[in-house]
Amino acid sequence: MRGVLHRIRETWPNLQKALIQLVGRFPWMLLCAVTGTAAAMDLVERKTGTGWYAYSSRIFMTAALGLPLFFALRIWQETKEKRQPKVSVEWVGVPLLAGYFFWQSAELGSEPQIISIRWALLMVGLHGCVAISGFMSGAEGVGFWQFNRRIFTRFCLTSLYTGVLTLGLELALLSAEKLFELNIRFGYMRLFLVMIGIFHPLFFLAGVPRDFDALEIDEPYPKPLKAFTQIALAPLVAIFTGILYVYTFKIIGLHSWPRGWVALPVLLLSGVGILAVLLLHPLRNQPEQRWARWFMHYFPRALAPLSILLLLSLRERITAYGVTESRYLGMLVGGWLLAWSFVSVIWQNVGIRWVPVSLALACFMTSAGPWSAGSISRQSQLRQLVGLLERGGLMVDGKIRPPEKETLLPGKDYERLESTLKYLVATHGRGVVREIFDDLLLDTSKVEGRRPSWGYTAQVMGKLRLRKMEDKNGRYIPEYKLIGGNDFPLDGFRRARFFNSSLASKEALVGDLWMKVEEGALKARFKKEDPWENVPMDTLFASLTKQNESEIPLEKMSADWEIGGRSFHVIFTDIFLQHGTADGALNLRRCSLLLLER
Repeated sequence: MRGVLHRIRETWPNLQKALIQLVGRFPWMLLCAVTGTAAAMDLVERKTGTGWYAYSSRIFMTAALGLPLFFALRIWQETKEKRQPKVSVEWVGVPLLAGYFFWQSAELGSEPQIISIRWALLMVGLHGCVAISGFMSGAEGVGFWQFNRRIFTRFCLTSLYTGVLTLGLELALLSAEKLFELNIRFGYMRLFLVMIGIFHPLFFLAGVPRDFDALEIDEPYPKPLKAFTQIALAPLVAIFTGILYVYTFKIIGLHSWPRGWVALPVLLLSGVGILAVLLLHPLRNQPEQRWARWFMHYFPRALAPLSILLLLSLRERITAYGVTESRYLGMLVGGWLLAWSFVSVIWQNVGIRWVPVSLALACFMTSAGPWSAGSISRQSQLRQLVGLLERGGLMVDGKIRPPEKETLLPGKDYERLESTLKYLVATHGRGVVREIFDDLLLDTSKVEGRRPSWGYTAQVMGKLRLRKMEDKNGRYIPEYKLIGGNDFPLDGFRRARFFNSSLASKEALVGDLWMKVEEGALKARFKKEDPWENVPMDTLFASLTKQNESEIPLEKMSADWEIGGRSFHVIFTDIFLQHGTADGALNLRRCSLLLLER
């Protein structure tokens, strides 16, 4: 124990000195780390949708953007000014962050999601600026690759250390809680946030290079990095490439368009493959590294057709359902991958600095403005929404016209209308559709919470009096109800009995007649030992599917029927039909009826 304390006393002055130097070099980054961590802790304890929750969310997002922004500014200043600068260039980032903070909505919470999408784009763009911060001008030398290689490996090492240390401390906290019967409610999350938000940046920044001139010296290629690329990245690229090319041949053989899900494996392949190319960049001109030269030669050629496959897949989705942020960004990434493939094949000595530059510019340009992902997607989905309303007869001359009676929509149209409205409200807020649905007099006080888009959409669909027609093959198969109350024509009938199949477990006795709904048909018999007979209702059911309303008059909900020499008249009060799972025939799922005997 004394030896441990002695070592701590010996190393503490050096640790204190290194910490002071680190704070002096990156004060603004550490301020953002502490502020963001405090805001994250506050978010854990607060309820979504409250005013303070939105305030803390804005602080957290702003502080997170400040980390790469201030890092890029500091590295740029250190490479430009060899002496200690009199004025810190980080002051330039303060008004930028303040502008972003006040740009955010005061109602920031789980929705609208476009705020998180813009934030993610800005984060990626700023990390691109970090990559080129010290090498914006001049010829691209080896220093650019060495700097990014060092901060990449430092980030990976920091993440490993942070993960192991956090897991150990969490287990120690759990042990203390169990042994001493403590009640640590938010202690685990607070510890996790401190490790991720404060320890991780401190450990990472301690390893950032200071001597930028030394980076220009051509050092031997790191063996661990070479092994990582050969053993981990290259096999992953080969597996994904094989799967995607087999899928491509399947598309060509079946003459079918690619599905939207193809985007994920293509993006994974491109991300892993381009990372491998960037890591292998110094080996491109070394004759003894034949495998690296082979990989860098053939991967761009293999990626080009797959990027076209991605673009075709997204084009089909956009043509059918319009543009969304994910499809917009997918098209942007697909076009960038195709451009990267051509540039890598045609200009093999172009370097790699243009990669983070182009990505950063694309992210900044698509985060805001009339050409941004949010603006283009919002306009496209609003057109989709108006088109669906007009096709359903719910909008005339740009004005909502709620129907007097309940309106049935085909299942696909109903689901598209519901999902489009839910998307617009969740992603862009209720303001984008408020003008369309103002005349419905919605009570927006009842749609707050974690998912206000769901409540708002339900209110709109209810005010429009829309019901979904269950369908398997595009035909109208709704639930039908009888108009009116309990006034039934009983003259000429000597008995009246009621039957409800949803209340009967399997079969029910209706007077002296047994009835049930089974195998998509209404069945009846007089005695338990008699075989079941199907009640002939095909003509009635076929005529119901031609109706445009779900509330049907009495004469269209009635039928005559004979069994065992006795005559019956059936009046349905409720019918639910569906397609059979095998042949798609019209089947009865459940019903309630009044059985009258003459």
